[in-house]
Amino acid sequence: MRLRISCRRFKGSKMFAVPEKLTVVEAADVCRRGLEAIAAGAREVDLSQLRRADSATVAVMLRWQVAASQHGAVLRFTNIPNGLADLISVYQTDDLLLPGAARSPGIARAVI
Repeated sequence: MRLRISCRRFKGSKMFAVPEKLTVVEAADVCRRGLEAIAAGAREVDLSQLRRADSATVAVMLRWQVAASQHGAVLRFTNIPNGLADLISVYQTDDLLLPGAARSPGIARAVI
């Protein structure tokens, strides 16, 4: 059974949002949709709906950042849940994913 995951892209905006859950199960579909949004000009990723994250979330974010750099841009991640920010720190990817980013107050539970 294949899950239908969508990244919402806000009309007229260069931002897209990720769903509530972005773990290894959803990673391929969510990553693909994010890459499509980036190719279409999105430069900001809203993580405010994210409730479940794991190491695959960090991998997807890194892939998106690489894709943005191939388009001559840098992605800005907003509303980063504390649990995800902690995972990003564990993997020592803060400089790539969190430059000057503000954390949201504990809205996601990291799954390790």
